[in-house]
Amino acid sequence: MKSVKPVFANFGVGIGLRHPHLHLFLDPATRPREINWVEVIHENFMKGPRLQNTGGLKNLMKVREHYPVALHGVSMSLGSATGLDPLYLKNLKELVDQVQPIVVSDHLCWTRVGKRQTHDLNPIPYTSAHVQFIADQILRAQDVLKRRMLIENVSTYLTHTASEMSEEQFLSEIVKRADCGLLLDLNNVYVSATNHQFDARAFLQGLPHERVGQLHLAGHSNVDGFLIDTHDSAICEAVWELFNWYGKTYGHPSPMIERDGKIPAWTEMLTEVNRMRIDFVPNAEITKRVPEGQWSSSRTLSGNGALQNSEADQNAWVDSLYDEYRVTGIVSDEKRSARDRFGVYEEAFWLRLNECLVQDFPELLAKLGEETFDELVYEVLNAHPSESYSLEELSLRFVEGLRMMNHPELSLAEREWNRRLAFLLRGQLGPSTVESQFDQLAHESPDEFNRICLVLHPSLQVLSDQRMVFWYDTKAKEKSFSQSDWPAIVALTSHRPLSEWEGISGLNPENIQSWTQEGMISGYQKKFS
Repeated sequence: MKSVKPVFANFGVGIGLRHPHLHLFLDPATRPREINWVEVIHENFMKGPRLQNTGGLKNLMKVREHYPVALHGVSMSLGSATGLDPLYLKNLKELVDQVQPIVVSDHLCWTRVGKRQTHDLNPIPYTSAHVQFIADQILRAQDVLKRRMLIENVSTYLTHTASEMSEEQFLSEIVKRADCGLLLDLNNVYVSATNHQFDARAFLQGLPHERVGQLHLAGHSNVDGFLIDTHDSAICEAVWELFNWYGKTYGHPSPMIERDGKIPAWTEMLTEVNRMRIDFVPNAEITKRVPEGQWSSSRTLSGNGALQNSEADQNAWVDSLYDEYRVTGIVSDEKRSARDRFGVYEEAFWLRLNECLVQDFPELLAKLGEETFDELVYEVLNAHPSESYSLEELSLRFVEGLRMMNHPELSLAEREWNRRLAFLLRGQLGPSTVESQFDQLAHESPDEFNRICLVLHPSLQVLSDQRMVFWYDTKAKEKSFSQSDWPAIVALTSHRPLSEWEGISGLNPENIQSWTQEGMISGYQKKFS
């Protein structure tokens, strides 16, 4: 093994923690001992512009008590010609301060231009102008986060005519100028090497290995000899061979396995984890200590301006996802045209949006049928494109679009969305002044009743037109109400004090006791002006 002095600590063997396996990491009896650390997609836990997955964050902090956590992003959009999103960085910094991760990473790509989000890892031309621009963006991000980041190489399916250098040269120069680290995805190297016919090992030999802070392994799909980075299958033998070669040559810095689609049972995942552990050649001594992540930038940024030509190119790219193809600057070859290569991104874009909405609206899908549902998704999102880095907010955008077009199935969609919203807010904290012991009310003076109101469960969502509420206690719950009881729910959600209960239909001791036992009512509080 070549002598390489690593910049980043080695935390052993990790895994991308996804929801189907979360319960194993939360239960002391089932916590996997084979795993040294976990990585999560941080957009799933940080605040969105409009929503936050508070229940998910609560579970992440429980996992954090027993495993070092790496935060991995997909939406920082370091290559966006319109620059970084200040709100995104602010909310990411808040999450970083809470979690204190072992590392923060994102991809060398662009996902957004202006307000328009693509939720995909779009490729960047390998030019000297982009090197400096992206290095500046990384430095800005590191200045906000107060820590050195890792940037990941992405799989690519096309070549830009504007490119002036190889990908490994591009990566190496950015890492050098930004004083950051490299998250080396060996599957992405293999996928791109196959798609563009270059030598994967030669590519790897050209990288600054002391800056590699993490290795990713994953599976991919083969579509007529064209490899797509789908993370929905087992790691292929060729990628395992590349992993073994890299370890024997440079060592393995904090290697981990990703699976994002067709996620199997843990026993199947464990087969790959154990294989990685057997083949693991550490590039440094394994540590359990979480680094402080201090960052002090003394470098001068080149400027704040956007890349004007790139902004026009990126807008043309997004326009082409929704409408007529108008992208320029893509290399065609005898195997595939420029249009065909762009089509890989176009198909992935709509597939990702559809998969997200299918998860949140299964009843709507069943009622409309797959073809009509797909047409509706295209119609709504074409008129109301995604503007949030959080995929959780895509469903909110979809429902708002259905509402604006007064769609005949709006009522069903709103019901499904409110159920999902209650799940997202399942860990939300109620007011700190809530008293859950109702027997204390007997000791309250009637003079105080003009200040005392009942407090509903923090995750509760209300559908007024359907006289229905949703909340998530220990499990998802929903309840519909008669016309005579509904005024009581309106009074409770509007925080009507006890002194104003007289004459309100449904506000009676029997209902209050029943709704409290069901968990819909959390307690009571005194309102202060």
